[in-house]
Amino acid sequence: MRKSDVPQDAGLLDEWHELAYAVDEEGRYGTVQSAGWKAKDVVNRLAWEQIGEEVEAIRREVVAGRRSPLAYHMVKHQMSARDLAAYAGFSAWRTRRHLKPKPFSRLGESVLERYARVFEIQVEDLRRVPEGPQPSHPKA
Repeated sequence: MRKSDVPQDAGLLDEWHELAYAVDEEGRYGTVQSAGWKAKDVVNRLAWEQIGEEVEAIRREVVAGRRSPLAYHMVKHQMSARDLAAYAGFSAWRTRRHLKPKPFSRLGESVLERYARVFEIQVEDLRRVPEGPQPSHPKA
């Protein structure tokens, strides 16, 4: 694609730009900034909607008492139990156990602090979930 043909369709990127490779007037590859591409924006919006639906489903499970708030924060940050365990310094088995309400309710302050640090939130915020559905993406 030529540099002059690089899409500049505004979308989810807002004021941000992504780097693309294109051919200049002399036939050499180089980088050029792109404001976005309409087709890519549509796909990204659909992906964010699906992520939002997954987060909302887990939030409802937490409210119903079937999952711990840790499960909500994990899914909201698009992590697996294995990822969260690695970041927090626990075994995956132990973290999966903490996704259950009863074991989570018995966690000590130091364990909760390790999880809260991963999500960059306070322990008090780790212990709860939002009252209602949350937007999956700031521009959604």
